[in-house]
Amino acid sequence: MARGEFGKALESIVSAIESKNGLNQSEYARLFFSVCIRIGEHVNSDDLKLPVVTDGSYVQLKGEDQWYRVGGENSLDAIHIKSESHLYEEFRHKKLEDPIRFVSEFERTSSHDVVSSILTREGYIFQKIRNAFQKLSQKDLIPGVRLFSIKEIDGKIDSEHLTRTLKSITDPDNSVFDIYREQALPFAFLAKAEGGFNNALGRIIGESAGYINFSDGTVRDFGDQVARAKKLLTTKSDAYLDGTSAVFLSEFSIFCRVLSELPNLKVPRSVVRLLTGLAHKFSSADSSKGSLSVRQGKIVYSEHDKARNLTVHQSLLEAIKNCEEENGRIAQISDANKSKDMIESLLPSELVDASILARKHHFQLITDDSHYLRASELVLGYEKLDHISSLALIRAMYELGRINFLKYLEYFGFLSNYRLRFLSISPEDIKKALFGDGLISDFRPELLDHFNLPVTLSEEYGVSPDELVRVLSYVILDLIMDDTICIDVFGRVAIEIMARTPQKSCKLRTLNSIIERCDSGLARTLQNLTIQLNPAPFQEKLDRLKYSRSLYKV
Repeated sequence: MARGEFGKALESIVSAIESKNGLNQSEYARLFFSVCIRIGEHVNSDDLKLPVVTDGSYVQLKGEDQWYRVGGENSLDAIHIKSESHLYEEFRHKKLEDPIRFVSEFERTSSHDVVSSILTREGYIFQKIRNAFQKLSQKDLIPGVRLFSIKEIDGKIDSEHLTRTLKSITDPDNSVFDIYREQALPFAFLAKAEGGFNNALGRIIGESAGYINFSDGTVRDFGDQVARAKKLLTTKSDAYLDGTSAVFLSEFSIFCRVLSELPNLKVPRSVVRLLTGLAHKFSSADSSKGSLSVRQGKIVYSEHDKARNLTVHQSLLEAIKNCEEENGRIAQISDANKSKDMIESLLPSELVDASILARKHHFQLITDDSHYLRASELVLGYEKLDHISSLALIRAMYELGRINFLKYLEYFGFLSNYRLRFLSISPEDIKKALFGDGLISDFRPELLDHFNLPVTLSEEYGVSPDELVRVLSYVILDLIMDDTICIDVFGRVAIEIMARTPQKSCKLRTLNSIIERCDSGLARTLQNLTIQLNPAPFQEKLDRLKYSRSLYKV
């Protein structure tokens, strides 16, 4: 199935079932998602039906649950009508709605039945799997499958009833998440409350609320992380990688590159198990159409992106393979090394083991859950453990020339979609995104989307309106003073930047504040220059910015 050879996959499954001479109900039901959904999507249902009974056909008679196998070798759990039976010719060549006459060889009694279905061997397997799945799911006997009724009002689905039902299944208790979104709690705490890494991350994304904090929010802290990452990359010292960073680096398909740059990077066994579980999740997601959930009080259907699922699945498998092939890469930890306090003993191992090992061996730690470190220090009295976030590591790789700026920018955007905070944005980076960092400028305003400015420059994210104006004013003033950027390009840049400012901000008020800062900044810059320059080209750009105010309403 991974190679797209669904016909061969189906043949293998059918052959395996025949070798066991059929399966029990539970075994058939477990094949539903892989066979009926994943393979079934690529099988023409008409090819599973037959117009006439031939040797090897499966036949069902009207009003009966029982099936008959006419000829062939293996009947599975159907009644086998062998070629030497007097009924063999009675079934042969019959079509739908044709009568079947059962006559006793020793008594003059007979009964008549009508053919209601004629299936191939594969069609019979599909039918057995579907029936088993339906019967067991009605009795709540399939792990992970919940059956519930959908009420109708005037022929339409009662959405309120469906919303309440889904919410009761997926969100029985809001208390921990409400606290998490309001306060700076460690992501590990939410993972414990939500039943694992996947559920916690899905909750944050689904609700579009709460963040994963990998720094204290200051430029200095992120700069210190980058400096530590540069030292680690240069010296290739020992370090431990925790579950948060491992998942993000793996899903982005840069994990193996990081391992090649850091040959002494250790990965706890619990983190490898997390990656293995995720690989299975992305593999099984390919067998379903999508998922229903309740987000912000509304029912949302999310269709699975099969191409992305396959890519992520392969990236995770590659990461796991690289960890397991390198001797000494995977680290073990015993419960004896963990504090009896809840903060270490009860939280998910994949989110705490790396920090425990890093403290024990005095190694560097790579994690995107900085608040867990601060919480463990506060509760357990540990000394402060400096860490490196995955973004700081990728930034350091860029600044050391190991990757290009676009790769760093794409990783920045990837993390922003997973609501990581604080993603540090400098005016210089915005200009690089717009024009590249090479000798030849390549104007690509669409790359601004990787910064996710509507989120990363919003007040909810922690950026004040004054800070928003300061950052954007610095960028725009720099573009005004750059005589290599013509006025038409500048006009487009200004519009592209303003289009991406946070939605809750008043764009006209923001633009007026930017114009005011740029106006005073331009006058101050021209006054301090040792060489007298003609101010007209710069003023023309500023006038173009002022003219753009007509695009916005109060």
